[in-house]
Amino acid sequence: MSRQNFYLLEKQREEIDKEFGEPLEWEELPQRKRKESRVVLRKDITNPIDEADWQNQHKWIVSKIEKFYEKFNAVFLPRLQEPIG
Repeated sequence: MSRQNFYLLEKQREEIDKEFGEPLEWEELPQRKRKESRVVLRKDITNPIDEADWQNQHKWIVSKIEKFYEKFNAVFLPRLQEPIG
């Protein structure tokens, strides 16, 4: 996301994490040329080359993509549409 949107949302980080229902990682990425930042959710203790666990990993990914889509519209987007000031 743009750095401007990132800073706007980061001011409400604690509330957003609470509404999202789990802690998110807020990464400013100052080394990026396009000055982008991101908000991510990671799965700990996962081995992506463990084929026996792929089904569980894929279920987790799908559930989190669906959650991000739902929460983006309910939690992030309204905050980005609020008038500044």
